[in-house]
Amino acid sequence: MSRRFRRLTSLQIASWPRIRSLELLPTCASQWDSRFKQAQKSPCRKTKMDKASKIGERFRRTFTWYLSAKIILALCIVAVSAATIVVTPTTYQAEIGGALNVTNQLVAIDKGFFVASSGTAAAGTSCLTPVLFGVGTVANNAITTQHIVYDVAVNETGTTNINTCYQATLVMTPNGGSSTTYGPVFLNSTASILTTFRIDCKFDIGASAPSSPYSFQVTIQ
Repeated sequence: MSRRFRRLTSLQIASWPRIRSLELLPTCASQWDSRFKQAQKSPCRKTKMDKASKIGERFRRTFTWYLSAKIILALCIVAVSAATIVVTPTTYQAEIGGALNVTNQLVAIDKGFFVASSGTAAAGTSCLTPVLFGVGTVANNAITTQHIVYDVAVNETGTTNINTCYQATLVMTPNGGSSTTYGPVFLNSTASILTTFRIDCKFDIGASAPSSPYSFQVTIQ
């Protein structure tokens, strides 16, 4: 074997371990690099966290502004509503009580107050011109259109005396005031008593309601 061949062979053999070591270096470097990355934060990961933090901060600021705007808007609405509230006083009318005092085997039903739609002349002004019990009959003082009228229905009973004159009177008493008497109106029972026969006794008490509170009493005798 010549010297040149032996020298080349020696060089190749001598250089083979070095080449092998160089080929293993990247693998080892990679392993060390992986361990180093595990021990130290990755710059790429840090960048992602920074982006997420910025997005969260932006969202927090947006939500804060949105919530503040909602609160301000609500306060404005409340202020405007409070400024446009109109207080309307309400007047209540009280009735202390009402009483029906009915004698002589008659019965009565309170039909309440109403506003007269038309005027009516007085009917049943005395026992000489009474209103006879029947169907749809009315005894009243003079009624004026748009005045307030009180109505009480009076019926015969099975024990009502025949051909008898009765009188009905209304007394109104405002609280702390003096009483006012309306009527009387006069009623006359029939020769044949029927429990379905009645008379509506109507009293015009004037253009306005009595002062509140008030009481009233009807006496039929």
